[in-house]
Amino acid sequence: GIISGASESESLARQVEAHVMISIEPAQQVTIERRLKAIRGVTALYTVSGNFDLIAMVGAETTEALDAALDEIRGCPGVRATQTSVLLSRRHPR
Repeated sequence: GIISGASESESLARQVEAHVMISIEPAQQVTIERRLKAIRGVTALYTVSGNFDLIAMVGAETTEALDAALDEIRGCPGVRATQTSVLLSRRHPR
C-alpha cells in the first residue's frame, strides 16, 4: 500500500517516477519489505502475482537520484531481479 510520511510538497518535488517490479528469494518477503520501505524514494509497495513478487513505486527529483534508489533496491540481500519502467506521462490523473 501507500507508504505514509511523504507530504504533498514532497510528492510534487518528485519529477521522475518509476514502477520497479521485484523478484525476491523465497521466505525473504518480510525482511525485504522492511528494507524497501526504508529507501527514501520508495513511495508505495505492492504484492503482485506473476513472474515478480513486488512492485515498488519510486519517485525522485532527478534521474540521478532515481538511479541511486534503484541501485539501493537491487543491492538489498534477497532481491533476485528487477525490471524498471520509468513513467513518461500521466494520461488520466485523479
